[in-house]
Amino acid sequence: MNRRKFCKTAVAASVAASYPFIGGCGQSDAPLATSANTSIRGVSLDGAEIELERAAIKELGDAMTGQVLLAGHPDYDGA
Repeated sequence: MNRRKFCKTAVAASVAASYPFIGGCGQSDAPLATSANTSIRGVSLDGAEIELERAAIKELGDAMTGQVLLAGHPDYDGA
């Protein structure tokens, strides 16, 4: 392998490895489950309307690896 190809590959690998962390660099006020400040209305599996309490939403967000997005987050529709 020549030096130029090695350098290009090393830079590409570095960018790819850092990609998951790039989104965490900016500060966002977008709603995440860990910052839920209200309960969320929903529908259970049997079709009944339910309301998820703030503590349950926060607990889910804390237990998950990564982010649990709430409606209103810029990435919500794309997730």
